[in-house]
Amino acid sequence: MRPVDVKQLRHADMVARYRDRRFVLRTTAFIGSLCAIMGGALYLLFFLPAFTINTLTFSGLQTIDPSGIRTEIESVLHQKKLKYFAVNKNILFFNTAVFSQQIRSEYPNLKSVTATKDFFHGLIFNFQERTPLGVWCFRDDCKFFDDEGVAWGRAPHTSGGLLISVQDNRSQPLIDQETLSAIRTIVTVMPTIGVGIRTITIPVDIQREVRVTTTAGYDLLVDIDSNIPVQLHALKVFLDQKAGPDFHPAYIDLRIEGRLYYK
Repeated sequence: MRPVDVKQLRHADMVARYRDRRFVLRTTAFIGSLCAIMGGALYLLFFLPAFTINTLTFSGLQTIDPSGIRTEIESVLHQKKLKYFAVNKNILFFNTAVFSQQIRSEYPNLKSVTATKDFFHGLIFNFQERTPLGVWCFRDDCKFFDDEGVAWGRAPHTSGGLLISVQDNRSQPLIDQETLSAIRTIVTVMPTIGVGIRTITIPVDIQREVRVTTTAGYDLLVDIDSNIPVQLHALKVFLDQKAGPDFHPAYIDLRIEGRLYYK
């Protein structure tokens, strides 16, 4: 049996304990430092004003009240996560793209919204409002609409003004692109033939057709599938040749391409 040196065992045990204690101290110091750094970073980011958004700048709003949009933005900025952290109020974390899309979805009369960060305390919003082409009435529900077919708001039921008035008597309240394209063409070409538009009516029981009530007192029957510029040019030639003080038709039928009828 080999003799054991008790002093050596005690020494080895002391060395092992010292190493364990040093590891624990180092680990504790590392975790403590990491927590201090993280706590300091959180305090700097969310509780000190170094990155706080406090200035909102708007441009491009003409008919929309900016106070409503400002209130909505400020509400989003003050939303807190985990009850303490106003993440959106920090300019580093504010998502301009997402919020711009949100504003557009809530305000259909906005064509575009761009938001940029003015470091370190401001947001700059540039708005482009839609330009109304006219008033589109689904029976008695009238809305403004633009050249893209986007409808918004409540509009007065008017005719013969600066805005085109469309009376849509169809059962489905939808601005379809084919009818919109035909109306855009009519609105563009009609001034070139010297005849003004009072209203455009989409019949309830007739497909692919619109009725244009003119300022001259007669209606034009137009097939939206026809070559509208050619038909309106034929109308101009006809009016130049035939129209006079005694010409008072009830309507002029342009639905058959290459021909023109009136009553």
